[in-house]
Amino acid sequence: ALPKLSEKKQAFNAYKVQTEKEEKEEARIKYKESKETFQRFLENHEKMTSTTRY
Repeated sequence: ALPKLSEKKQAFNAYKVQTEKEEKEEARIKYKESKETFQRFLENHEKMTSTTRY
């Protein structure tokens, strides 16, 4: 346990910054994977051609 209030605040802020970074990175990776999956789907689907509109 942290004895001083300032130490508690500092520890909480460090935790908050770290979790925000991790969440942002996870969201970025998830978006990138979704985009790549969708791109592969469009490239490999038999009914998709260069003239197909969607």
